[in-house]
Amino acid sequence: MDMGEEIKKAVAESMRKARSLPRKHANFFNWHDKETKELAICSEFVQFLINEHGESFDSIDLGDDPPDCVAKFEENEVAIEIVELVDQNAIEVQIRLNKEYSSQEPWTTARMMKHLNKLIQQKDNPSEKQQLKKVYSRYIVLIHTDEPELMVGDFDRLFKKGAIQSTELVNEAYLLFSYDSAIKGYPLRKLI
Repeated sequence: MDMGEEIKKAVAESMRKARSLPRKHANFFNWHDKETKELAICSEFVQFLINEHGESFDSIDLGDDPPDCVAKFEENEVAIEIVELVDQNAIEVQIRLNKEYSSQEPWTTARMMKHLNKLIQQKDNPSEKQQLKKVYSRYIVLIHTDEPELMVGDFDRLFKKGAIQSTELVNEAYLLFSYDSAIKGYPLRKLI
């Protein structure tokens, strides 16, 4: 069997396993295992940095958690922490009722900024913060979301840049949305 066939079988198996998971709400980035999910999300982000900012990377690997992933270029290593912005209540109700969940609390500026700040602050405060600051000069938080009520247009309307809290370890943060066929890609917004 050639490498192409092996990859196709691995992807098909991964998709089969993902479909069997109980979560059906906001599940675009939902894979059957954490490592596959993190590498897939990180790869999309690194491709953005290459295409839009002309950056170069030799490889992307899983990190020691933290960070989740490390993008390498020669001797430089960029730490990338991945976290999801999700309406946990909507998922829990959908799983409990075992049916599609269509109504949820609306996303407002206050609610969205509260969730974004909470996620960034969590990733900014690992127990190994001082060591991570020494190892990585660039520490990125990549938040991904597939919330049906929080699309990129909603984010653009609701986001308040000045409302992001200051950080010590994290020096960049982005929000990655699920695939958008209109742009044939994954919308990405820089938070800090």
